[in-house]
Formats: sequence, structure tokens, C-alpha cells
Amino acid sequence: MRSPSSTGPAGLAERPVVPGTVRPATTPFTPRPVRRAVVFDLDGVLVDSFAVMYEAFAVAYKEVVGDGPAPFDEYRRHLGRFFPDIMRIMDLPLEMEEPFVRESYR
Repeated sequence: MRSPSSTGPAGLAERPVVPGTVRPATTPFTPRPVRRAVVFDLDGVLVDSFAVMYEAFAVAYKEVVGDGPAPFDEYRRHLGRFFPDIMRIMDLPLEMEEPFVRESYR
């Protein structure tokens, strides 16, 4: 152990280490900016949006494709992907996005 008059990194005087105490950092502290925002993922995480999504998909399908049952079970298997990608995978018209979004936020 060095004496109190010896120097450590960056020329700082070192103090003797006492068991049970915390030694101060010898490197400069760079403060980080304060974060003033909190982001929540509501859709399907904090809010159950399943019924709204089901209805929006059915309306969009009927408006763009026509009568018949909307293939919602297949759509549900792709949830989490970008909507246009789901439409491409399912071979459905990309034009379904506009009525789907409109009905989702109605």
C-alpha cells in the first residue's frame, strides 16, 4: 500500500484503503444527458387490441377484395411484421393498408 503522499493515476494523491469503505473513482466522471421521455408499447402489450384489429382486417378485406371470409387466422400468424409485408406474404392487395389503418384508429 502506498503512503498518503504518493500519487496514483492522473497524478491524484491516493488514500489508504480502509476495509468496508468505498474508494472514490480515479477517472473523471462524464455526466450523461437526462432522459425525459418514457415510451410504452400499447398495442397488444398494455391494451388488448385484438377485437379492433380483427374488425379492421375484415372491413379492409371486404372493401378491397370483396365478399367472403377474411383470412384472419393466417393474418394472425404473421403479426409483428410490417403490414405491407404481411399482405405480400398472403398474396393480398397492398391497397388493404389504407382501410385497415383507418378502421384501426377510428
